Amino acid sequence: MDSLARESCLYQLPKKTPNAAITDVEKLAKALHSSLFTLHSSLFTLHSSLFTLHSSLFTLHSSLFTLHSSLFTLPRRRPKRRSPTATQPPAGKRNSAIDALRGLAILLMMIDHAAGLIGGWSISESSVRIAARLSMPLFAVLMGYFLRPGAAWIPEEGLHRSRLLQIGLAAVLVNLVFYPMYGCVDILCSLFLVAIIARLAGRAFPIFVVVALAYPIDPTDGWPTAGPMDFPLTIVLAFVALGNLYATAGRKAALIAAAALTLFYPLAASATPGSVSSLLFLFVFPACLLLAVAEQFPRLGVPGLETLGRHPLKAYVIQYYVIMAVAHGYH
Repeated sequence: MDSLARESCLYQLPKKTPNAAITDVEKLAKALHSSLFTLHSSLFTLHSSLFTLHSSLFTLHSSLFTLHSSLFTLPRRRPKRRSPTATQPPAGKRNSAIDALRGLAILLMMIDHAAGLIGGWSISESSVRIAARLSMPLFAVLMGYFLRPGAAWIPEEGLHRSRLLQIGLAAVLVNLVFYPMYGCVDILCSLFLVAIIARLAGRAFPIFVVVALAYPIDPTDGWPTAGPMDFPLTIVLAFVALGNLYATAGRKAALIAAAALTLFYPLAASATPGSVSSLLFLFVFPACLLLAVAEQFPRLGVPGLETLGRHPLKAYVIQYYVIMAVAHGYH
């Protein structure tokens, strides 16, 4: 009897129906499919990032190869002076278009500073201040363009000492008010250091374009990592070297390098969340393109901007003190 009772109890245990078992298998299959889909999406995103990085490095390699050919394979002799044409100013004449471009860079800086100090607008939330990011690449590229033998204020042996001292003096005057307010130094200090590096590097200075790739690990960025500089030194150095590349290797090599730096933006932005400095990579190609237009049409000037462009350091120092005074009275 006991054995019969136990056997009867066994037969009464709940059993899973075939439909319930199929439901469990379907849930497991769906979970596995979802995991595989997520993994596939992650691998696709990683592949896209690696492809973008590969494209940037390949384009940069091409520009460096062009630079190498220009610097070391061409015969080292002075080119014959070309006679002035309709697009080239006569010897000793200023390029009105480039003066206007420098004036445009100063004007954009004024707008950016006024929007931040008087309006209180943050860069990430203001389309005006984002558009004004063009000022820094434009000013840096133009500075590098004139760091070459034969330029208006550059003698054959390199950067003139008096101009270097002018940049240093302007940096001191600006940072008397800039540093106490922000806790980092203004871009003029970066440009002063870059000018020294250019003087020491000589004809090899254009190679420094590649240091932009080190931006994600640059500790000098003042926003938002509380670094010592307003703009990352790697970006400032690379953009000035890009302008020097334009002057020494030509327009094509510079535009190719600028395009490579622009392609580097997605990786730079993803590697430095919260920083607005990566936006500068989007404006370096337009800056080189504007320089190409100004070089092609040197008489295409704008009177007001030309005046600013002929006295960039004075205008930059004065505008800071004026805007800060107005901001102090406004608030």
